Amino acid sequence: MALTPQSQLRLWLIQTLGDLGGSAERRLALRAMAKAFQDQFTDDDWRSPPKRPFESNWENRTSFERGEMVREGLLLPMQKAGRGRWALTERGWTLHRQVSR
Repeated sequence: MALTPQSQLRLWLIQTLGDLGGSAERRLALRAMAKAFQDQFTDDDWRSPPKRPFESNWENRTSFERGEMVREGLLLPMQKAGRGRWALTERGWTLHRQVSR
């Protein structure tokens, strides 16, 4: 079974953060994402990557995607959002409004 595409993880993260008011600590964002989309993750998503046995593939890949989203201006860098916080930028909110329709 395949892993959920990065593009889908991105949309789920945008939706989750928006639903949480625009920002959340990493662990809370991932917990909310798991609850909202648990039935849509694949079996491979729930497995752990070999070098990070304490988290699932989808959590690891979502964290990686978060870095890409910061570079693209969808999420604030930690220096502005706060250590351990993930927060939408204005561009992120625009995408949230689009995917929430």
